[in-house]
Amino acid sequence: MAACPILGFAVQLELAPGANADALWRAFIALLEGRGLQYGDSGESPPTLSWLVSSEAGQATELDREAVVDWLKARAEIADFGVGPLVDLERST
Repeated sequence: MAACPILGFAVQLELAPGANADALWRAFIALLEGRGLQYGDSGESPPTLSWLVSSEAGQATELDREAVVDWLKARAEIADFGVGPLVDLERST
């Protein structure tokens, strides 16, 4: 029997000049926690901020991914961002 996948997606962002990184970080964590999501370091180095997002239960959904995209689009502190597709993080690492 195959192990259950850990579904998640990559998030990368670049801060706008003068952005308050601490306030943005707190708001991002509140978004994730509010959806039962968690983050892990993707190994990218600054200045790109990059994380792997998954569910605390192991199964992030396309709705979670879309909520993160919508949230990122609405933030003036973010100059640019990318959100990868929903994938099995165990097989993509």
